[in-house]
Amino acid sequence: MSDYPDFPWDESQAVTLHGKEAQQAMNEILMRAADDAPTVEEALYRLKTGRPRVEESSETAILNIRVPKSWLDMLDAQAKRLGSSRSQLARDILHRGMQPA
Repeated sequence: MSDYPDFPWDESQAVTLHGKEAQQAMNEILMRAADDAPTVEEALYRLKTGRPRVEESSETAILNIRVPKSWLDMLDAQAKRLGSSRSQLARDILHRGMQPA
């Protein structure tokens, strides 16, 4: 019987993995846990840094800035690679940049 009723344990489905197979399985779990991150490194980064979601904030404000078009192109390309929006990625970058070193 599982301690977690929403996730019933089925012993017949259990497998034991070792070595590279175990590492690959763990990598896949990490990437899924990090909103389908494209790489293990990105997954670890996302899971370690975190940031408060906009909808959890009591108040939001609009920020308008000017950047070189090449920056905007890079931002859009990275957001697409990560399956994110331009705004979300910009918020993530700003949040990470304000963290103490």
